[in-house]
Amino acid sequence: MQQTVQRGRFDLSDDCLSFDPCAHVALVVQFDGAVDFLCLLSRGKVEMETASHLRFRPLCCHRSHTLRAQTKYLEVGVDAHDVAGEKLDIEECIEGRTSIRVFKPDPVEDSIVDEALRMANLAPSAGNLQARDFVVVRNAHTKKLLMEAAYGQDFVWTAPVVIVICANLERIRHYGDRGRNLYCLQDAAAAIENMLLYLFSRGLGAVWVGAFDERKTTEVLGLPDHARPVAIVPIGHPAEKAFRRRRLPMEHIVHRERW
Repeated sequence: MQQTVQRGRFDLSDDCLSFDPCAHVALVVQFDGAVDFLCLLSRGKVEMETASHLRFRPLCCHRSHTLRAQTKYLEVGVDAHDVAGEKLDIEECIEGRTSIRVFKPDPVEDSIVDEALRMANLAPSAGNLQARDFVVVRNAHTKKLLMEAAYGQDFVWTAPVVIVICANLERIRHYGDRGRNLYCLQDAAAAIENMLLYLFSRGLGAVWVGAFDERKTTEVLGLPDHARPVAIVPIGHPAEKAFRRRRLPMEHIVHRERW
């Protein structure tokens, strides 16, 4: 059943709704049970209202979307990776970015990888020392070894390109133990988020992998003693629908003035 929605509250358990995201509506989607995953639209956001209700807030857009209610997720007719040719604003990138673990075999252009690295290094760093380094891996054998170091997570091998982000313990030595134990890790983490947001804006998928054997990864890449691998980021063109796990309510994580 197809309906055109302008405003109001609708049960989507059996219906497929089309609506104009430019319309001034707040669409509440009701499910029989709790929803475990959310798929965010390229022009709009889905927010948890209760355990079984979602609120969709449309943003200005020149196209319409289709929502289909299913047991565990929302299937979106137009998702964020379909708008790779458009310029996305920062809110769209932050709300739309999700972890992608299934990739098409299509290669990722060097120019995009290089720009992702440039964007990564524009992130803040302690004392502007930029205590982070990046190892770009395309070789299939090396990626397979990295997969083994990452406890068999096969998407590390199947991704067209993998970037390993390292904390540079030598470059941060000015700050002593706190620099080596904290600042360089913060530098690397900030760079990774910049990279992920940029890749999403270009229609690419990526995932932040932290589960890996540091010693094996160091051996595979021939890292020097002062380089600590912090994350492995497989990158490619998405071959799976983007879904986002729901976030905790803000009142559960935000503290004012003191805890």
